[in-house]
Amino acid sequence: MGNDRKRTVAHCKIDTQTKRLLVLYSNVEDIFLNQSNLTFCEFDRDFVLKQKKEFLVPAQMMVHDWGFTEDHYILIVNSVKLDLQGSLKALCGQAPMVSAVSTNPSQPTTPVYLLPRFSDTSCVNRDWRIPVEAPSQLWISHIGNAFEERDHSGNARIQIQAAVSSYQWWCLEKMFGYDFQSPEFDSSVMNVVDPEKRGPHLVQVSIDLDAEGSCLGCSVASCSTQWHTFADFPVINPAHSMTNRFLYASSTSGPRKFLPFFLPDTIAKPDLCNHSVKTWMPGNGACRRALFCFQEEPARRKMAMFLL
Repeated sequence: MGNDRKRTVAHCKIDTQTKRLLVLYSNVEDIFLNQSNLTFCEFDRDFVLKQKKEFLVPAQMMVHDWGFTEDHYILIVNSVKLDLQGSLKALCGQAPMVSAVSTNPSQPTTPVYLLPRFSDTSCVNRDWRIPVEAPSQLWISHIGNAFEERDHSGNARIQIQAAVSSYQWWCLEKMFGYDFQSPEFDSSVMNVVDPEKRGPHLVQVSIDLDAEGSCLGCSVASCSTQWHTFADFPVINPAHSMTNRFLYASSTSGPRKFLPFFLPDTIAKPDLCNHSVKTWMPGNGACRRALFCFQEEPARRKMAMFLL
């Protein structure tokens, strides 16, 4: 869609307020370099390009998901490093190309880049090349929502709700149980029971900025004090405003002796205000993620939730 030289290597987004499709492009080879060339494109409903912004981010990372607000594109860094042994195997056809890199848990914090979405907002005053450091080591799986609120003084609070895991849990070579040398699906890699290798769970990252864009603080907290089990693929109902009360995420109904976490069999609905959680099970089958779609009815328009 108007960008032949780069590839979409991350999830696309829909801004229901502006009715735009947001697409992130990058060079595939950037994953092997210590900087990433990112291009954010915004299209209208007719796929006409309305805006294009380019950034050279000084970090070696794997971009899988990202977020946005009214004023920012939000990039939470999954740090990777070149793996020489894996590179040789990949060149010889003995391993997938992703084996050329490995996770890089060398930093105790997580860089969060706040990239200016528009040129006429106050956030352009800050140097976006300097990331905010979240005070935890997080590997971002999926971002469910991000929004920002400003007070009368111009101070902003940005909140990001996401599914994260530990670097030790994540296995790039066998993501989601796929093995390129075997036609069989092996989900055991997603079901490691080890306190040091915590799988995906829901957190909220809060960033406070002053009117000039300087960071006043950053914190990471659980999205629910009552739900600590496996949870991934968080979404919100886009019919609501960007400031949301409920998250919907794929989760598990309880401890299982066989495949305790993955594949998920439950949709969890955490209430971000009182931390309560409601759940729904589709039956004996697994459910990958919830998806909201518009439904046209003669009397009114409404949202419907589908399960994949």
